[in-house]
Amino acid sequence: MSTVVVSPSNVVTFPEGGGHFWVCMQYVQGLLMQGCEVYWLERFTHSGDPQYDAEMVRVFRKRTEQFGLKDKIILYTQDELEGSGKRSAPNYIGVTEAFAESVFRRADLLINFYYAIDPQLLARFKCTALVDIDPGLLQFWISTGPVSY
Repeated sequence: MSTVVVSPSNVVTFPEGGGHFWVCMQYVQGLLMQGCEVYWLERFTHSGDPQYDAEMVRVFRKRTEQFGLKDKIILYTQDELEGSGKRSAPNYIGVTEAFAESVFRRADLLINFYYAIDPQLLARFKCTALVDIDPGLLQFWISTGPVSY
């Protein structure tokens, strides 16, 4: 059985964005139907309200559980290191670093919907595929500097 990690952006904190959720979940469902073991990896951005953040995570976990992702969610936070242009090591939410790293090591593929994923995190995967769901934006970002490939 292949292990695939799907890495979207801004789904946990945007529950009202149903289409945003389903863009990535359709890949998850197709992979599950093919017999893959699938994990959801997402950078979580704090709102500044710990109770609100906890509720967003709870609602997201409950929502994805019904689609076969119980215990398959890897959320993390990551701080920008001031003045360096780099990010801190990921801080995982609800899973241990050892668990997350073991998933990354055995993953056959990372399907990346998050254009700005930390290159050091991306490098943990044997094989990655960037899915460009917003044609034009990626090309603009590459030409203006926020994203480089």
